[in-house]
Amino acid sequence: MAFHKMQELPARATDLKGNIEEFSVSVLVYDKDEPTWCEKGYYNFDFETWSHFGDASMKLICWSDIPDATDFVESNNLEFVLHDGYID
Repeated sequence: MAFHKMQELPARATDLKGNIEEFSVSVLVYDKDEPTWCEKGYYNFDFETWSHFGDASMKLICWSDIPDATDFVESNNLEFVLHDGYID
């Protein structure tokens, strides 16, 4: 997994029609004081600000792309489990 400085901006997101959005694709953002802690976040190109989806206040130090498990899932015979509270 590659890590990036906060000044290196992620790719812009696109909608289902291929139109470019004002924000980036979702990434993992990491905290300066606890680099093992991360939240899902994004960059807003219109306001030139970073945001994240958690409720903790963070000093953002770096970011990385969110891993895609598709190849792993498709190439392995995995058994799934249901999480606590699963609703079918």
